Amino acid sequence: FRDFNVIIQDGASRDDSVAIAECFAARLPKLILRSEKDSGIYDAWNKALDAHVQQLGEWIIFLGADDILAGPDVLERVHENLVNCPDTLKYACGDIEFFSEDGSERRIRKAEASKAYSYFPLGMSFAHSALFHRKCVFASERFDASYRIVGDYDFLIRTWDAQEAGKNLNVLVTRMSTGGCSNNVGNAQLLKDEVDRIRRRHFPVRQ
Repeated sequence: FRDFNVIIQDGASRDDSVAIAECFAARLPKLILRSEKDSGIYDAWNKALDAHVQQLGEWIIFLGADDILAGPDVLERVHENLVNCPDTLKYACGDIEFFSEDGSERRIRKAEASKAYSYFPLGMSFAHSALFHRKCVFASERFDASYRIVGDYDFLIRTWDAQEAGKNLNVLVTRMSTGGCSNNVGNAQLLKDEVDRIRRRHFPVRQ
């Protein structure tokens, strides 16, 4: 399956990230790479969306630096699942495997798109790193870069506007390291503060 491109938004890293990425360009249908400073994850994603709007495919997945597709046939299986989907579908939820670098932890989280819309006041019933977004959701919306950890949660609440907007893929899409930003114990308080802020914004308690 070759109907895809890879867009890399590098945060002006000083290591060999850019050079390593460029080494793979000949093996990919298309590699688009930018390296510039950003203020965080969601600012970087917004920069990539704005700079490459003409290169965006019909479906978009955001992978962090420690995230990988779960197998060589993932995109083909996702394509087969979405090729004849209705226009009302905006999101396609894949399953995800969390793993630790030392091999001590491995667990799979199944997506639950059927309850996503009603579950948003409590959290997300799927993992964002295994979520495909239809291009149309970015026509007028971007991530709120004031969030450091859960800007994806805020974005999905704003754009997932009906229960039928999402479906399960029933495909293991992504493998994600447990050392990521949202799983880091050092970020626990910031994570709680940002989630509380989102809930106050979107689901205020009526007096």
